[in-house]
Amino acid sequence: AEVAASAAAMLGQTYPSEKLEEAWKLMLFNQFHDILPGSSIAPVYEDADGDYQRAFEIISGVTSDALKAIASQADTMGEGKAHMVFNPLPWERTDIVEIETGANAVRLTDCEGMALAFQRVAGAPGRVAVLVTVPPCGWTIIRAVSGEHSGGGPIAETSGRKLQTPLISAEFNRFGQLSRMVDLHAGRDVFTPGEAGNRLILAEDIPVEYEAWDIEEWINDKTREVRELESFEVVENGPVRAVVRLAWKAGKSTITQRVSFYGHTRRVDFSTLVDWRERKTMLKAVFPLAVRSRRATYEIQFGAIDRSTQESNPWDWARFEVAAQKWADLSQADYGVSILNDSKYGYDTKGSVMRLSLLRSPECPDPEADQGLHAFTYSVLPHRGSWQAGSTVAEAQELNIPLMTAAAASAPGPLPSEGWFFKIEAEDGAPVILSALKKCEDGKGFVARMYEPHGRNARVTVSTPFAVKAAASVNILEDEKASLRHRSSGVTVELGPWKI
Repeated sequence: AEVAASAAAMLGQTYPSEKLEEAWKLMLFNQFHDILPGSSIAPVYEDADGDYQRAFEIISGVTSDALKAIASQADTMGEGKAHMVFNPLPWERTDIVEIETGANAVRLTDCEGMALAFQRVAGAPGRVAVLVTVPPCGWTIIRAVSGEHSGGGPIAETSGRKLQTPLISAEFNRFGQLSRMVDLHAGRDVFTPGEAGNRLILAEDIPVEYEAWDIEEWINDKTREVRELESFEVVENGPVRAVVRLAWKAGKSTITQRVSFYGHTRRVDFSTLVDWRERKTMLKAVFPLAVRSRRATYEIQFGAIDRSTQESNPWDWARFEVAAQKWADLSQADYGVSILNDSKYGYDTKGSVMRLSLLRSPECPDPEADQGLHAFTYSVLPHRGSWQAGSTVAEAQELNIPLMTAAAASAPGPLPSEGWFFKIEAEDGAPVILSALKKCEDGKGFVARMYEPHGRNARVTVSTPFAVKAAASVNILEDEKASLRHRSSGVTVELGPWKI
């Protein structure tokens, strides 16, 4: 919301400072240490749900207003219905976005009138998924034009439970697990031969005390696999993705996944919906990776940390479950696999087996903790070389920060049909993360907070098409620490490893 609002403010729109402050305060209040991990009593979460609903309403409204303001100034003239696609990340990206086009036959074009690859979304009449390239912190106009469907042919060859795209070959077993997955570009298995990936397990979760707080080291000792597969169906197979829908019964719970394979990335997404009805049980996804390494790497705030995959001393043994943010990775010298997530932050890696913790169901202090519907996505990203070489950071950002869209009226705006507001470029081409872009608290200019995510020295150029009058480094209170030499188009800075 802040990036879109900042872009709109650069065009003259009033920056919604008070609304964003209210949303931030609602969210930060609920970061209290018992609310956040799920160890409060039920009435606390009734209040927290109300706070989050209000915060989401504010964020949604701010984002919608900002996108409409940008779209109203872009040149949207042309045939058919215009849609603006906005990219909040500071690098150009090619990604999938879903838009409403109605049930009639259409073709989609980019801002230059060239055909775009797209396909109908299964289970959503009138909705299409389109592959589009968008500038950094910028926009592009795409058009839905009446006519014959020309989105392209299917991306995958399918036969029974086997599926192959230009990038990935996958085979599911009768339990719905990935019995084999091959990275076709690297020519190698992603999972340990003979072992299945995306193996869902239910683990008995009975801590000695403090149920909602603790996980014990024996969590993986008493488990059972989710094997009661109720349905398997290829529900989409178009020019931008192939989607397999699976449904399981797991105890008293049900699990549904949409497993998506793409043509523009080796990332495989597992969009998951769980109706969770278990008690004192943990749900995990297990990935036996065809990689050997004594260290696994986990994203932390503004950086990454590596931890042992062996239990060779008491400190390593005690790390039977560790925290991470958007990704964890296991790599050897020439190859690796990252497990990404959009909201699940507990991992464990023993030897070559990486597990992602998905759900728990403690009964104290709240007997109904986590009961009900849960929606989340996690991903497998195979890559050559290290996680730095494998675009793990960029892929995790793109999973967590999707493209945004807004319908646009046809009008000759002062802005071109494609453009950008802000970008960050490192000389070596590797990403630098934009963690915030907002109006200054005093209303005079904008603050960009960025950091180096690979552990390297980076010479970074920050650019904008607007005239830069002054630039300075500031602390978190936005007190100016030092003036920076700048050009009218931006500034160049040096970032050390993990530097904010």
